[in-house]
Amino acid sequence: RLTDLNLGHWELFEEPKEGSLVLTLPKNEYFVARPPQLDVMTSSVCAIDFGTKSTVVACRDQNQDERLLRIGQGDYTKAAELEDYENPTVVELLDIENFLKAYRGRGGRPFTEWNQMTVSHQAEDALKKAKNSMVYYSVFSELKQWANDKERRLMLRDRKGNLVELRSYEELQDGDFDPIELYAYYLGLYINNMHRGIYLDYILSFPVTYEMVMRERILHSFERGLKKSLPPALLRDEDMMRRFRVYAGASEPAAYAISALQEFGLEPKKDGEVVSYAVFDFGGGTTDYDF
Repeated sequence: RLTDLNLGHWELFEEPKEGSLVLTLPKNEYFVARPPQLDVMTSSVCAIDFGTKSTVVACRDQNQDERLLRIGQGDYTKAAELEDYENPTVVELLDIENFLKAYRGRGGRPFTEWNQMTVSHQAEDALKKAKNSMVYYSVFSELKQWANDKERRLMLRDRKGNLVELRSYEELQDGDFDPIELYAYYLGLYINNMHRGIYLDYILSFPVTYEMVMRERILHSFERGLKKSLPPALLRDEDMMRRFRVYAGASEPAAYAISALQEFGLEPKKDGEVVSYAVFDFGGGTTDYDF
């Protein structure tokens, strides 16, 4: 990517700032900068089902090609299995102090490290293999339960022993430690990169029981996290960022009904005919209904 005339690297397109790394290239060698705007996927959408136990990410690009994403799955040499796309809604705190310092130090694509915080499959694996309380308290697997409980306050601890006080989701202010925002940030890094391109259109599904205020807060957390995964040069492009949006779609059981009724041929055969149905969404934390 650094030397291919037809590829190039987003980071090289950034203006040098104080603290930037300066490289002296040998004579007659060059690196290629790439404007991230070239990689924006127009007419594309990314759907995120932010679940209690797992999160599913599905992207459709401008050619109508659709794909599911594996998040935090370390071994990509293995053939994908169906459960790989059920990405655990879990975060693991390893060195949260340095992670947050890096995260807050740059508007987009901050220089955070995987050995400071992991998510999804790798974070869940750490919990499964936990042999002591140090590991247990560094893994947080109840993001949605915590968000939906106005009285819930928790204490977490990273692997270095630093305590993290997690106030109720309702009390958080912009800039506070927000595990939902950070989880969304990691989702964004897997969605938006120099291999796959950049998505600006995101749709989230919610349980039917979530209040509108809670949905808006989660959407706001996802918006902050997903934006953080974008290159700074793109974030400064006002015309391009007008296309960026994170919005709520249908409830989970209603979204299923939209697909299933058509797939199974259960649509009305003639004008005025009514097809009655019932969908039971037997989820990891709740069971929702749509009639």
